[in-house]
Amino acid sequence: MLEEKDFRDYILVFPAGSGMKPVYVIYIT
Repeated sequence: MLEEKDFRDYILVFPAGSGMKPVYVIYIT
């Protein structure tokens, strides 16, 4: 669970069976 409400970056991890690679997303405000 994410405790910080003002986080600007996080990692999206997809199941290995989906055929997608983990994506690192950065939000800049």
